[in-house]
Amino acid sequence: MMPTETVNGVAVYVRDAKTVDKYCRPRVRAKNLGPVMYGCYIRSENTIVVVPDRPWGLAHELRHADGWEHHGACLTSQEHPDGLKPDGTPCDWYRR
Repeated sequence: MMPTETVNGVAVYVRDAKTVDKYCRPRVRAKNLGPVMYGCYIRSENTIVVVPDRPWGLAHELRHADGWEHHGACLTSQEHPDGLKPDGTPCDWYRR
């Protein structure tokens, strides 16, 4: 399957929410799983998979591709593109 586009050398696949969740869930560390997966960056594949209607999600995954990580689930939204933990506090980003 061909990527939708390539951004900074990373293959980006834009797919429907069901496909993204099904692809990402088994590839993401258990402690980083949220209730629904709207995107993921898979370092070993240099691949991002995201849903089409959440551009802030692509920005989040590009941050991962640039070497940043966070502890635990990090839920992005238009209001909080850097993400919030499930308890509502800001995500803890750190350099890998």
